[in-house]
Amino acid sequence: MRSKKYVQWPAVMILAVIMMGSVPSAWAAFGEDPEKPKPEFTRKGEDINARLIPRGKSLSVLIHFRAAGAALNEVEVADFAEGEEPDVDLKDFRSGFFKMRLVTPTPGAEAHLTISSAYFNSSTQLWGGNPKQKASWKDCRADNKSLPDRVNELTITVQDGGSLDADGAVNGKIEIYTGPHDSFWGYAIGTLFIRFFGVFIVLGVLQLGMLISGAVFQRLESRNQQTAAASIPAEILSEKEPVPGFRIEEHQTPPAIDPGVSGEVAAAIALALHLHGESQNRQQSVGAKPQTTGPSQAGPSPWSMFGRGALMADRLRTFDRIHFQPARTSK
Repeated sequence: MRSKKYVQWPAVMILAVIMMGSVPSAWAAFGEDPEKPKPEFTRKGEDINARLIPRGKSLSVLIHFRAAGAALNEVEVADFAEGEEPDVDLKDFRSGFFKMRLVTPTPGAEAHLTISSAYFNSSTQLWGGNPKQKASWKDCRADNKSLPDRVNELTITVQDGGSLDADGAVNGKIEIYTGPHDSFWGYAIGTLFIRFFGVFIVLGVLQLGMLISGAVFQRLESRNQQTAAASIPAEILSEKEPVPGFRIEEHQTPPAIDPGVSGEVAAAIALALHLHGESQNRQQSVGAKPQTTGPSQAGPSPWSMFGRGALMADRLRTFDRIHFQPARTSK
């Protein structure tokens, strides 16, 4: 029993590791989230770019940050403790959360913050909140504009010391936490919808290809048959083709008898053969007991044997035509 337990425990541990590796929420229970975006920030003049891999995607996207009316000092990743914002679903924030610091020219001034990316769409929202206040996350009512190259731009107005300023002081510095919001269920249903109809589209394309290829092969086959028929001589085509599995036997007239021998000569030959056979029978029966009555018992004469053979040959030739008339075969 102990040996069985020692064997089962390693198998259970290996199975648990495989399950945790395939389920990201299992690692989240240990404080790790493998799908959490890890942006790489680069500055280009007054603007900052972030390249990251959103949740549920395998390719990286580029998010552009820009500020008007204030200087964009810094952009970094915002982390939240577990349970700090219970009403915020991480699946709806596939690009993650960002913490930005802006410097206004005067205390209490307003600034326009713009976030744009080709990953956004017309339904993307920009949410913001104050981590120091619970349940403060809400839709910032950003102005969503479509730009060329399938880029969508989100713009919000923030004020030094306003509701979106996390430091809460009118000091010429704005600290804001935001995150692009996309509905997870809308994304999931859209993906399933596309895949569902994509299967039928692919099957339809395959069916159309099969129909076209079948028509092409039928045309090629008909052309080959026409070419083969054109190469056959007209004499062969004019002959009657027998039905497969059956053989049509045409009536044939019996061969004419050779009139080279007259009836008298044939009768004379028959009589001579008969007398010759009788003489042989008599010579063989010398010394045997003479018979007073009845025909000779020495056996049939050669003439009668010859006649019987000829008669049987004629019968076979008349009734068994298989051996004398070969079956016609189509070429």
